[in-house]
Amino acid sequence: MDKHLLSSFRSNVKNWWVSLIVGIIAVVLGLVCPFTPIATFATLSLFFVISFFVGGISEIAFAISNRAVLKNWGWILAMGIIDFIFAIVLLSNPLLAPLILSYLIAFWLLLQSIWSVGMSLDLQSIKGSGWGWLLALSILGVLASLLLLFRPEVAALFTVYILSLGFFCYGIFRIYLAVRLKSLDKYLPKDED
Repeated sequence: MDKHLLSSFRSNVKNWWVSLIVGIIAVVLGLVCPFTPIATFATLSLFFVISFFVGGISEIAFAISNRAVLKNWGWILAMGIIDFIFAIVLLSNPLLAPLILSYLIAFWLLLQSIWSVGMSLDLQSIKGSGWGWLLALSILGVLASLLLLFRPEVAALFTVYILSLGFFCYGIFRIYLAVRLKSLDKYLPKDED
């Protein structure tokens, strides 16, 4: 086994509980979202718009206050203005925010699921890692994200439910990963001196 990979697994075994906490939060979100779809989507959309609004103002303030020390402060200012204008457009057209939000969620879920596939395959060489189950959950996350990306009309109607499935699969993956990481030490080869 690759020494770098082995060292990485050893250090991750110590922090297995982080994956557990992330997994529990994701599973709870996955279970709550379908029962409160309007509130969930309204909250997501509002958070999305507020993020751009606050981010834009912060970037503008940062660029202006650091213009004497930053050579390319104009680019930061431009990005801040774009974020701020984007937030104003979304606030004035609340029907646009859900569509844009569904694409951002889909990309986030796709990236997390691709990471999960990679992690599963890395664990394949370790006996007792349960990599097959981790890979299956990761593939479900990829499928949910692809549905969001390639069917925006479906995503507009069912974003909360697809998001719920993604959170649930990702949460189960992280919980299962935490359990496997906690017990992984007995399966890892001993250090060679």
